[in-house]
Amino acid sequence: MSSLAIERAGHIGRTVVVPAGDIARRTYEGFAQLTELNLETVKTTFAEQRAIAEETVCTPSFERLVNLSGAQTQASLKQALAYWRHASDIAIDTVADNVGLGWQSMDEYMQWTVSWLSDAARPPQAGSAMANHYGLRAVSA
Repeated sequence: MSSLAIERAGHIGRTVVVPAGDIARRTYEGFAQLTELNLETVKTTFAEQRAIAEETVCTPSFERLVNLSGAQTQASLKQALAYWRHASDIAIDTVADNVGLGWQSMDEYMQWTVSWLSDAARPPQAGSAMANHYGLRAVSA
């Protein structure tokens, strides 16, 4: 196998394998961010539920208890909207990064293919490894 073929094979490996690793890494980071978001949400929810339970037990009037329930509903809706907004931001960023890495990989592969095809279409130069291997002579112009 010629050194040119080895060089080409090494380049195609870098073009395909490295971006696949980058995509896997970025996807893992996205899942890690979602996990962190979920943990923070659970911690916050438990703390808020505890505070609400304590206030409910300590509330002397029924009217205050009804107002507390309405406020809790509004706060829960705002929290849910904030959570899903944040989760969708993480998902969109992760997908956008992975698409960018995919396009970059495809662009590098296309450049490699064009380079390889243009080299294959050229006649070998006199004294080159390929010409010497096949006993070819230089093409006169």
